[in-house]
Amino acid sequence: MAKVKKSKKGLIATISVVLAVVIIITSVVIVKIKTDKTEVTLTEISTGSISETVEGTGTITAGAVKDYKVQAVANVKEVYVKTGDRVKEGDLLASFDTESLDAQIKTLESSYNSAKASYNNAVKNQKTAKSNLSNTDKQIKALEKKKEQIKNSLTNKTAKSSASVQTYSTYDAGSLGDVLSKIAEELQKITDDVETLTKLLQTITDEIINQIENGNIDPDKIAQAVADAVSKLIEQGLDGLKIDKEEILEIIKSAIKSVDWQKIVKQITDSDSVALASTEIQLASLYAQKAVFKTQADGTLVSAQKTALESTKSALDVVKSQSESMRIGWKASFDGVITSCDLVAGEQTSLLSKGIRLENTDSLTVTISLGKQDAQKVKVGMPVKVDNGNFEGKVTFVSPTASGGAGSSILDSVGSIAGVSGLSSLTSSGAGVDCQITIKNPDSSLIVGFDTDVSISTGEYNDIVVVPIESLVLEKTGSYVYLYNDAESTVKKVQIETGATSDTIYQVVSGINAGDKIVTAPTSVELEDDQKVKVVDKLKEKKSNKKNTSSK
Repeated sequence: MAKVKKSKKGLIATISVVLAVVIIITSVVIVKIKTDKTEVTLTEISTGSISETVEGTGTITAGAVKDYKVQAVANVKEVYVKTGDRVKEGDLLASFDTESLDAQIKTLESSYNSAKASYNNAVKNQKTAKSNLSNTDKQIKALEKKKEQIKNSLTNKTAKSSASVQTYSTYDAGSLGDVLSKIAEELQKITDDVETLTKLLQTITDEIINQIENGNIDPDKIAQAVADAVSKLIEQGLDGLKIDKEEILEIIKSAIKSVDWQKIVKQITDSDSVALASTEIQLASLYAQKAVFKTQADGTLVSAQKTALESTKSALDVVKSQSESMRIGWKASFDGVITSCDLVAGEQTSLLSKGIRLENTDSLTVTISLGKQDAQKVKVGMPVKVDNGNFEGKVTFVSPTASGGAGSSILDSVGSIAGVSGLSSLTSSGAGVDCQITIKNPDSSLIVGFDTDVSISTGEYNDIVVVPIESLVLEKTGSYVYLYNDAESTVKKVQIETGATSDTIYQVVSGINAGDKIVTAPTSVELEDDQKVKVVDKLKEKKSNKKNTSSK
């Protein structure tokens, strides 16, 4: 079969026709896009008035509450009230036998004085330890230098005295150093006084060196000699020893007997230098002392003693305060109602008992939590409508700090920056500021423990520039509107600063002026800066919506 060869001219003509069609279609689409403008409705900025309020819901509580708590053990003589009783200021509620409290106070005073002495001693020891630590470092540096000089001297003597060169063997004080460190740790249990501890450790070291220089290698004899030296030191007078002399001596003797003195003396003999051994033993002792001084100087003991002191002081103050009020008996601090009482005449008080609670139900309060923006607006003395306006009240307290949350959400950030009242109060993760409202002339319809609505009047603003809420675009960076350019039929995104707020309108502090035209509902359409738009009276429904409607 013969093959048909296509003409190049025909192929080029076909491609040209296709390209022409593509260009025509593209041109039509572009023209349509340019002519099919986004439809918007406009709102003209005007002036108006705002009665700004902050809304909230809070729990009703008694205007005044007094808890008479049992914080010490005493015998109850008489109980003059029961739950539900109304009392007048000064009425006697209960009386007590406080004889047992005197013994408690004496015990706590003794504990407090002991804790105070320990704290003062710890502060003194810290100061001494810091000074001793510095001196010890200097002594260690000097002894290290002396040790190197002795070793160099011995090496030179060995090289000159024999043709067959011997390797110099140094004295290993490691085992003895460990013992001295353990003794230093035990001495810390014996005394808190740094100077006393230093004297004990120095006496032990000096006597060990003395015994080695005299060739004594019997562990029992060395231990006894050290014990005798320590005993003599104690008899001369040492401060702050926690245990008796015999126990101290037993601890020291037991530690010293654990050392292999025969091995140590052999090392000294081999090294041919008692001076070197003495230097290394002194170094071991100084390193043990340094470890003790570092512990004493770092403030840990001072901090622990301070905590103990504060704890005993607090306990003493509580019992003293309780003792004073119980001696004269518990009396009503104001007119009110006894809302709980679990004391029983003739029985001993218990730290688990609730005691007596007195509440003034003639005066009621409501506590609400304010978000960041609302907290900046609400001030003490502002008028409040309570229970949907059935009662009047006023703000009597606004906490200076926030509480109740560790983080914030997007609504917190947007509400704070945009200045939208109440928005940050809607979040569950953000912290709030406590605000207390006193209710004027409450009646029985308001029940303690139930929630109620409040509306705080934070200000009246007249003849101000306002913008409808639906015209706002709220972002984390601020509040925006789309400003219309009548001459060019375009819109531009403009940031504004808002002030006072209501449910439907917001004050414009800056950004736009009265008479400007803005897009009514910018979030319902897609807009860009300098985009041309078509202004209509009413937005048409989207084609997709029409199609869905017609198909039903």
